[in-house]
Amino acid sequence: MLQHKVFLNQMRAEEGKHLWSLSFIIKVAIMAESIDFSLAGGGLLSELMQRLRLEDRTFVRALIFLIIAWLPLLIFSLVEGLAIGKTVRIPFLEDAGVYGRILIAIPVFIAAEIPIGRRTREVLRGFITSQLVCEQDIHIFNDAVGQAMRQKELVIPEIIILCGIYAVASFSEPVALTEPVTTWYRVSGNITPTGHYYAFVSLPIFQFLLIRWIWKLIIWTGLLWRISRMNLQLLPIHPDKMGGLGFLGLAQIPFGLIGFAGGAVISSHLANGMMYRGASFIASSGPIVAYVILVVLIILAPILVFTDRLIQLRAKGILTYGGVGEEYARLFDQKWVKGVNPEDEIILGSSDIQSLADLRNSYDIVQNMSIIAADRKTITVIVATTIIPMIPLFFVAFPFDEIIVKVLGILR
Repeated sequence: MLQHKVFLNQMRAEEGKHLWSLSFIIKVAIMAESIDFSLAGGGLLSELMQRLRLEDRTFVRALIFLIIAWLPLLIFSLVEGLAIGKTVRIPFLEDAGVYGRILIAIPVFIAAEIPIGRRTREVLRGFITSQLVCEQDIHIFNDAVGQAMRQKELVIPEIIILCGIYAVASFSEPVALTEPVTTWYRVSGNITPTGHYYAFVSLPIFQFLLIRWIWKLIIWTGLLWRISRMNLQLLPIHPDKMGGLGFLGLAQIPFGLIGFAGGAVISSHLANGMMYRGASFIASSGPIVAYVILVVLIILAPILVFTDRLIQLRAKGILTYGGVGEEYARLFDQKWVKGVNPEDEIILGSSDIQSLADLRNSYDIVQNMSIIAADRKTITVIVATTIIPMIPLFFVAFPFDEIIVKVLGILR
């Protein structure tokens, strides 16, 4: 009984330390609304869009990039007679790889800034509004956010990305131009003028936008790592079974769009293999599975920085609530089973039963805590978003008309 009282006194003392006054709650609400950090924008590209007054016009930006990356390819290939027909094995308008990289991936990379920017801002505000950050640590939190903001606005990293892309393109042939059969970008072993434009304009745009998102993901990971090192007020009995960090997974769901864009590229490459090189659907399943696993790991990487905190919280919670449960169960046993309860008290309707059940439920929450701040639904959405672009591969391997014939044949 003494141990139980000591624990309750400790809990009340801790509550007293972190009890938020009404004035502080109002101040925190204002502070949360003032957090304007998001992963959208920033860097060299943002500077260029500001000069062109296109920073807030996502659709127009996507359209401009499409015009620059795809329209000249169409015009050049038509002039060279490589857009359609049988001059080459893979004419321009029948190359699935171009559709995946240019017409799908590039617009998705640009459009992804809207949901990712909005969700990352909401999650950062959630650290404040959910009272995970102590009053005395607010300035540390603000410093971490400010550092990430400065990193996002840097121009030099994106200049380095561009220089690296063109350095690689100048000294080695892009993988996208290594198709073993004759194509619109390679005739008689020589790269066509259209192929040169593809290699030095269209592909660099795709690669720049892809690597730019990887850089932003690194910034986001660094910010969450700095927050994870703070003295966060995590609760082992929080209903989300993640110590109160369940909202973190919501920030990662929009990153599934990046996985979607990459999936379109993988799918289009595999589709070319099936249509022009005789590759089988089964042989293509290996890269698909590997890609999905890789995407899930990369997207969840930022929130994995909290895993060690959740492991420690779970262990501490099991010890703490296990001790309280043991003490309460012993007193319950002495009172109701061994017959030392007061004569005028009956067990039917006693609050002791409900308290024992509540304590059991609390212990179950602690014992079943997740060590990853993401639930199955979050992971399922990310996986589904990544797999969607792979669906057309099934119809490439098994044409729709053949499927219908086989189904009707089975139903006869």
